[in-house]
Amino acid sequence: MPFIPTRIHAAIDCPTGLALTMAPFLLGFADNGPAQWVPMILGAAILVTSPMTDDELSLGRLIPMRAHLGVDAAGGLLLAASPGSSALPIRCPGPVSSSACSRSPSPSRRSPSPERRKSA
Repeated sequence: MPFIPTRIHAAIDCPTGLALTMAPFLLGFADNGPAQWVPMILGAAILVTSPMTDDELSLGRLIPMRAHLGVDAAGGLLLAASPGSSALPIRCPGPVSSSACSRSPSPSRRSPSPERRKSA
């Protein structure tokens, strides 16, 4: 027995695709960058592939459910790894060279304060 029945999965696909497509605009990160386009493209892909998947609510049973689940898993990993996958600012403890940490500047990356510039 599957973890989530295919009928429920099929019913969830459409709202998920719509939510991903609209999220950048509703959550305020529609800046024409990867943070905007990754969820939009993933949402559009869900909306296109879902009606073609072999399940109870399908219009055209062209894609096997196993393949659909594989694409869902890959899309989830892509979304989790994409830039801007979190709307929260990232704080990097200690010296980290990850590009994800550049969204919230660490003290070493900030420009010197006016007092420091005068004394230097």
